[in-house]
Amino acid sequence: MKKLLILLSGLLLLQTSCSHTESVSGTRAERVVSEIHDPSSNKVLVACHRGDWRNWPENSLAAIESVIGMGADIVEIDLALTSDSVLVVCHDRTLNRT
Repeated sequence: MKKLLILLSGLLLLQTSCSHTESVSGTRAERVVSEIHDPSSNKVLVACHRGDWRNWPENSLAAIESVIGMGADIVEIDLALTSDSVLVVCHDRTLNRT
């Protein structure tokens, strides 16, 4: 369930970022979702975990925008719920590494 929530959040972010590219066949995000659900599809989709973490802080807006600009189909981000019920984007259990 957690992975599905992360995937859907990433697709929502991608759809929001690409909403200006609507065409007859729908938004880019709608086409990606369609490919994911099509068992006969032979299309390779590119997914980027934590965005462009080599050039930007991972899970940051700059990292996410960078991979969108590169043409990635899916941006996977790490959503977590804090003990006081705040939704944050962070891969680790603590902030020590980052």
